[in-house]
Amino acid sequence: MPIPLVERSSTELSRMIEMKVSSVANVQSVRSVRVDLTGKKPVVVVMIWLEPKSSNEDAHMVALNIESEVKEILPNSRVFIRTEPEGKDRDQLWKLVKDVSDSVPGSRGAHNVHITKINGKLSIDFHLEVGANMTVKQAHTVSTLIEKKLKEADPNIAEVLIHEQSVEDLVESERSGAGTEIRWYIEHVKKRFPQIKEIGKPEIRRAGNKLYVAMRCSFDPDISLKEANDIIYRFEASVRAAVPEVAMIEVHKEPM
Repeated sequence: MPIPLVERSSTELSRMIEMKVSSVANVQSVRSVRVDLTGKKPVVVVMIWLEPKSSNEDAHMVALNIESEVKEILPNSRVFIRTEPEGKDRDQLWKLVKDVSDSVPGSRGAHNVHITKINGKLSIDFHLEVGANMTVKQAHTVSTLIEKKLKEADPNIAEVLIHEQSVEDLVESERSGAGTEIRWYIEHVKKRFPQIKEIGKPEIRRAGNKLYVAMRCSFDPDISLKEANDIIYRFEASVRAAVPEVAMIEVHKEPM
């Protein structure tokens, strides 16, 4: 008799979802699947590589199909999908989008980044968070500057599609200054893991009654990927054990 889904571990569910996602048309390969079951609703983060000739329309269709497949396994889950073209330095592009978005005044950061390649050129589609009180004109000005900076940074970027979103769900504790407590604890935990050379400023957001943290961690360039992943797993577990409100930590690895 199959094990009920509610009794399956995050690892088991990740494997099930990876098998489903692997069979979706235009998916070149599945880079990673992460499942978090600690909140009121399961959270699933899927990172995939697409066929090189996939268009933005293909990427959106793939994302819809993946979300449908995931919800067959976890019906009430919140699904986040990151699509990228095979054959390109994906981490470098993702980092470029994040860094440029973070650098422009008025931006609160980028997420749900889709990168596709059309006729040898790159098309980038992502959601941009802006302040809740920002006007349409102000948001458009921010997006235009981000687009300009991205195209200047990489001549292969031919198209940038930005969807502005008002940030009503920013962490309330950040507004009151209490968010610094989480950042302080992350720095405190880091001392237990000397292999982590440097941690970028964490981005903290709220979804319901749970917090979601994204950050960059720098490692010695010669460390193995397996060892780095193990360190990140233990680092995340330490933070979440101390701060139960943290439902998921997304870590982007980079060499020092």
